[in-house]
Amino acid sequence: MNDFWNQIILNNPVKRYFFVAGAILIGLLFKRLISRSIGKFLHSLVKRMAPRVDRASFLDLITRPLEIFLVFLITIISLEKLNFPEALNFDIYEISFKTILQAFAKILVVASFFWLLLRIIDFVALLLEWKANATPDQRDNQLIIFFRDFIKVVTIIIGIMTILSRAFRIELSSAWTGLGIAGAAIALSTKESIENLIASFIIFFDKPFTPGDVLKVNNITGTVEKIGLRSTRIRTELKTYVTVPNKQMVDSIVDNQTLRTQRKAELRLQISLLTPAVKH
Repeated sequence: MNDFWNQIILNNPVKRYFFVAGAILIGLLFKRLISRSIGKFLHSLVKRMAPRVDRASFLDLITRPLEIFLVFLITIISLEKLNFPEALNFDIYEISFKTILQAFAKILVVASFFWLLLRIIDFVALLLEWKANATPDQRDNQLIIFFRDFIKVVTIIIGIMTILSRAFRIELSSAWTGLGIAGAAIALSTKESIENLIASFIIFFDKPFTPGDVLKVNNITGTVEKIGLRSTRIRTELKTYVTVPNKQMVDSIVDNQTLRTQRKAELRLQISLLTPAVKH
């Protein structure tokens, strides 16, 4: 029996394969239990700041990405205990197969971790939205959505930079230099998008209008439904959905009809020509 356990297959004894497979199997069996336990612990920390937070909503947001992150992490840590087989030690386009596998594993772990961060950002935004709903001013709700999307974009960029650094071993300094050169070219080609992004900040801080206001801009009259990073969505009187770039919303003359203090009304009375001058 000992000869079987000590038998070498692909540069590793059989017993080591069983240990690794057992660790991965335990991770798969208990991933939900472990993730929910970690989720409940995180919920207890969040609950101290917000006593009314719903635990079910919190667990629904983070349990799935946490499970995937734990499975990838346990699998990669377990596989690291194995010696890389010599039979698989070959190159693909001058890159060793081992390096490709390691890069792929790091991409999975980093991507799942940042997916978990995005879910946490969604929950924090949901928590702030619950608090904003308690106030009569609805401008806070749109501001939360705006900054949620903005922070998620920044998080995704950081995640991509982390993958480039960890998986592809690219120096961040050289990457930032390359991004600076590429960013200049992209900035020129996406000039309007950048202007719309800046205009969105102007709208949120200057607050010439908010979601729910009735506006008239560029011969378009309707109700503002959403203010995004690039454009403002307006529902017209004909129930059509119009998307107006934020730069036009800032540069154009916007008539906020919701903020008018008085409304002009005309009442026309038409009298028939056969109406007698004196009542009989």
